[in-house]
Amino acid sequence: MIIAIVGDLQVFLLVFLVTLTAFGNALYIMSNNNPICDEACLALPEDEREPGRFIHSIFDSIFFSYKMSLGDFDTEDLGSVQTLLAIITFVIATLFLTIMMLNILVAVISDSYSRVESTSVEVMYKNFSDLI
Repeated sequence: MIIAIVGDLQVFLLVFLVTLTAFGNALYIMSNNNPICDEACLALPEDEREPGRFIHSIFDSIFFSYKMSLGDFDTEDLGSVQTLLAIITFVIATLFLTIMMLNILVAVISDSYSRVESTSVEVMYKNFSDLI
């Protein structure tokens, strides 16, 4: 059963990876439009600093999207440029990655489980009828 479920999850995982990359790339582009914190910025206390870049590489962006899909909703460092667009993208990404993808995952696993269970019941019934 586990082998069948893992086999059926391949397409889901591909779609999930593409979605993570797409949302991560969008947030990465918005992050790069924010200013880099220079020495004057670093001299300020942390609570007075203006938010700057919150994603530093493309791999960080995919990991940031992955954390969003798991429910890590840290929005205090979304930057100072395009804040509204970043928040809208963040909300859409969390709804899509958390709610929709989780439902698709449950549907794929349920479908695989029912398919494997129906096949095993048929095999068991055939073996039982052969005994009689």
